Amino acid sequence: MRNCDWLYHLKQNKYLSPMVRLGLIGFPLVHSFSPPYFEQKIESSGLGGKVEYRPYPLRETEDLKKWLKLRGLKGVNVTIPHKRKAAAEMDELDNWAKAAGSANTLCELSDGRWKGYNTDAPGFLLTLHNELNKFDKALVLGTGGAATAVMAALKSRGKAVNAVSSSGRGDFGYEKLQEIDFSGFGLIVNCTPLGTFPATREAPDIPYDRLKPGQILYDLVYNPSETLFLKRGKERGCKTKNGYEMLINQAEHSWHIWHTAFIQPQSTGKK
Repeated sequence: MRNCDWLYHLKQNKYLSPMVRLGLIGFPLVHSFSPPYFEQKIESSGLGGKVEYRPYPLRETEDLKKWLKLRGLKGVNVTIPHKRKAAAEMDELDNWAKAAGSANTLCELSDGRWKGYNTDAPGFLLTLHNELNKFDKALVLGTGGAATAVMAALKSRGKAVNAVSSSGRGDFGYEKLQEIDFSGFGLIVNCTPLGTFPATREAPDIPYDRLKPGQILYDLVYNPSETLFLKRGKERGCKTKNGYEMLINQAEHSWHIWHTAFIQPQSTGKK
């Protein structure tokens, strides 16, 4: 179905509930991109009064599906620290969420079950379509939900991937980076929140002096547009990329998932 088709049916659909409630869960959410982005999309699509999108600062919850249903939510984006938990609690997962073990988009299905999707992984891959043939090995900094999505995406394209973490969940810790062939990683991805506004003086503890021209430094952080991690990479002649394009890609995928799920085809005449 083309975008204009599903927007038309969503606007006209007499079976659509009075308000489709969407949102964002995670903590903290103070500087989140999603609420203003989706609010603008809702208004520009003529869906104001039919669809709403709100942030829900949530530190923790024992039963995520129950929490969602009590608030009448039909779909949510998920961010730190709930992506792994969300995947574990869903009734069904898409292939990317299964591969990553994390979900960043949740949607209530027509039968009341909940499905988890990972739109981070395909969103990330789309941003690398011109670079995928330029490296064979990648280093991922972090082991959280965003990191597992990036790793799943890269492995799906046959890349060798190592994860580094201070938590002990990665292939090795940051101190080991001094002992390995650091220049062998054609792509280095920061999947930690280090460097995010307002803590812009922070950066992952990697041996920047061993970076080589031709390596790609990718930071999932998008605010600021150039983090200290990227600045240090640029100083060494590396190609750099922030997370804004990936953010847009995954958000657009979420938007499509929700609208596809909540449209009742006019031809069926069924609720």
